[in-house]
Amino acid sequence: MLSYFSRDEIESVHLKARGKSISNAVNVAEQFKNRFKQEVEVHVHNVEIGTEEVPRKDRKGKIKMSFIDITMLKSGEAEP
Repeated sequence: MLSYFSRDEIESVHLKARGKSISNAVNVAEQFKNRFKQEVEVHVHNVEIGTEEVPRKDRKGKIKMSFIDITMLKSGEAEP
């Protein structure tokens, strides 16, 4: 993420995760926000949570799975 935010044309990054990976996405967002304050200043702009239907691994039907979408913006950037 640091390499993305270092580029001038990048204003935001989305972290998306489903199921058991949700906690990893939250940890990545928080660690990046707190650990790399010197290199680039970012903040959490939006967090969307919900449930979506995804195909089962055996391809017999669908299951409902929780998701999270974390949007991080460079601080001082205009909101989209």
